[in-house]
Amino acid sequence: MKFYIDFEIMRSEKYTVLGDLLQSKHTFMLTGFVPTKEAAKLKDELTKSYTIEVQTENVTEDEDVPVLLKNNGFSNPLEGVVESYSLPGKGEVDPTTIMSLFYYMLVNLRNFYYMFLEYYYKLKSAYHLFLLLMN
Repeated sequence: MKFYIDFEIMRSEKYTVLGDLLQSKHTFMLTGFVPTKEAAKLKDELTKSYTIEVQTENVTEDEDVPVLLKNNGFSNPLEGVVESYSLPGKGEVDPTTIMSLFYYMLVNLRNFYYMFLEYYYKLKSAYHLFLLLMN
């Protein structure tokens, strides 16, 4: 029953979004945000595949835009962790790089702890086995 209710909620949201689009039988209007570096590539791909008019404009300073995280290969895998808490606002510092240093360090410390703990138990077991065999 819960799945059916979820399905109906998603269906109603879909038709609400479609109803909000400016559209006719053969045309529709869609707006969104694309990084400046990707705008020309997107425009070329769309005009190559469809008969379409693409207009781009620059964002004003007071406009609220979505955040695009851009990190190097070291910090990139941890962007999801930052996104799960809260993305930085416009003009704020991206904490992913700083967080990744501590994250990797703490994970490695935990791994070393378990590795040494495992060696300790192996040595302890070997010692007890040795004592058992000597008696």
